[in-house]
Amino acid sequence: MLDDGTNSLEFKKFFKLDKDNLKIFTFFNKKIFKYEKIIENKFLYLKNILKKKGIKKHRAIGYFIGSPYVELDILTVEQYNFYIKNVLDKNKNINFIYVPHPREISDNYNKYNFLKILKSNYNLELFLINNSFYPKVIVGSYSTLFLTIKSIFGNQLDLKSYSFIVSAKKKAQRYSVYYDRLELINNYFKKNNIFTKKIIINV
Repeated sequence: MLDDGTNSLEFKKFFKLDKDNLKIFTFFNKKIFKYEKIIENKFLYLKNILKKKGIKKHRAIGYFIGSPYVELDILTVEQYNFYIKNVLDKNKNINFIYVPHPREISDNYNKYNFLKILKSNYNLELFLINNSFYPKVIVGSYSTLFLTIKSIFGNQLDLKSYSFIVSAKKKAQRYSVYYDRLELINNYFKKNNIFTKKIIINV
């Protein structure tokens, strides 16, 4: 079994598999699985490529890691828009580029016309490795990318995670699904020295 994002943190809940014949290939801490047949993914190949690239300079550019909160009915378009703008306000004087999640619909993220959209044939990890410079900061909300980037790049990149609490009476239908997992994901991020700030969404 390969990693499936932060769903791996709830292995027993999400994966009803034949455990007798199962091997897990993962970069997550193996203790979370409580399972013996584990192959650790240490990203050695990617780290070797990164080492050969040498030292890179940082530029006043940031990447905003997108999430399919609208598509999953966790936030409304208006609420996600509010969230994005609040994150940008906390990171001024940086030109941000939005990195859409594979499950985001272009009709939705194209509405964020205040942001450039990254169009690349590579996932963000490979894009960063092959790019000629490092961004000043990478922001987003509980994306697995934070964990993989931290594992590959160590402390070379500044990662800022922002969660959200919807205080408005109007909540998207599946908002509670996100809220119920907040503490679990946040605790794992903390153990990996990725700290999260909260944004209150009141629209």
